[in-house]
Amino acid sequence: MAAGPHIRPPQVRTLRRKLNLTDDELAQQAAAWRYAGQAGHRTRTEPWNPPGTILAAALGEIIPLLTEAGHPQTVSIDSNRITCGNLLHLRYGPDHQWHPYQPDGETPAGPPRATPSEALRHLLARPAEPGRA
Repeated sequence: MAAGPHIRPPQVRTLRRKLNLTDDELAQQAAAWRYAGQAGHRTRTEPWNPPGTILAAALGEIIPLLTEAGHPQTVSIDSNRITCGNLLHLRYGPDHQWHPYQPDGETPAGPPRATPSEALRHLLARPAEPGRA
């Protein structure tokens, strides 16, 4: 885990221990904060139920993109999270932005985007990772 320029490894270990986080969880929290500040942190840690119209509109945007990219159209919704298998994960944040997540579903993959299609395009443009179709 890479520490920031002003945080030394012993400080990181102390922070991780005080927050009761694993190394991976601390790195995920740091990435969420780096990409979107407090909204990124809340998006990662606090599931919530946005209006159904928001999620329905999101599905209307992303299903055609998934089809075009040759990905399965089986999509699940859980609170503010939209998942396509174990490949693509989007979360709708309290900042009304769409946050892209890596295939593990826990690690932010970039800054939030205004629309779900922008966030999905960001994920689709990433190079393939081992084990990722």
